[in-house]
Amino acid sequence: MKVKFSNGFTRDIGRIRNQSIRERIEKAIEQIERIDNFTETSNIKKLRAGGNHFRIRVGPYRLGFLLENDTVVFTRCLPRQDFYRNFP
Repeated sequence: MKVKFSNGFTRDIGRIRNQSIRERIEKAIEQIERIDNFTETSNIKKLRAGGNHFRIRVGPYRLGFLLENDTVVFTRCLPRQDFYRNFP
């Protein structure tokens, strides 16, 4: 799949100080790039907010993204307690 990143997502990634969490997030993004459909991975869940909003769990962080045709647009990367207040 094609992957795009919003400005908010890159800003959120820049705020993460823990290097091991950053590496796990990079691996999760690489995994999304390699798959053809979401049934191939287990950490992805569709959100109830409607539309094509999904999230990936990476330790205490959640990566929020939208699915637009064959493109995944990552929009937020926040700790769990903040994620559900700010996404979608």
